[in-house]
Amino acid sequence: MGVVRSIVVEARDCFYLKEVRTSEPIDTVLATLRGGGIYYLFDGVTVPPWASPWSGLGFLRTPLSAYHLELLMNPSARRSS
Repeated sequence: MGVVRSIVVEARDCFYLKEVRTSEPIDTVLATLRGGGIYYLFDGVTVPPWASPWSGLGFLRTPLSAYHLELLMNPSARRSS
């Protein structure tokens, strides 16, 4: 075993991460994702041939060029009237 005396570090371009959280009604989520609509929300993803044409729907305040998407659903949430 030896002792490390020096380290060479290579600099790379920075990676910018922006996290956007929104709250949407379940009806909006289902309409956006219906028919393979989830494939249109990501950059660099090949849309499968069975997916419907893009409806133009997305989530408010969320960029359409997402790299990661999480859907969290609360089954006990109350609807506001």
